[in-house]
Amino acid sequence: MIYSYIPAKNKLARRKYLKSFAVMYALAAFISLWKLAEDTKYAFPAFALFFAITMLLITTLRKPRFFAVMDEWLIYKGKINLKEAEIYPDFENLAVRIKWKKEKVLYFNSESDMKNFLSEVEKVKYS
Repeated sequence: MIYSYIPAKNKLARRKYLKSFAVMYALAAFISLWKLAEDTKYAFPAFALFFAITMLLITTLRKPRFFAVMDEWLIYKGKINLKEAEIYPDFENLAVRIKWKKEKVLYFNSESDMKNFLSEVEKVKYS
């Protein structure tokens, strides 16, 4: 089954992307202030830089992300063997941490999607 989520609808995913973009905003502010201290002709490029970062943030938050469960494999940024993986659900934040070689976090838009995913994983794990 194929699952999807939109980072803007999940508070943990949204927070993760906002933290990474905060670094970009800080770097853009530093560069803009540095150039504006030299000359005011850099005001438009500074504004354009902030506008571009904001548009990239909006696009990133609204882009759907997909993952799928096929047989005993989870396809999400590579393959994860569900029979060997440790799964830790977080119903409050609608997220599932999966530990198998590396730790990955799956986010969900609704609790029903998360319950469907967990039931499907349970069938795979104990079959």
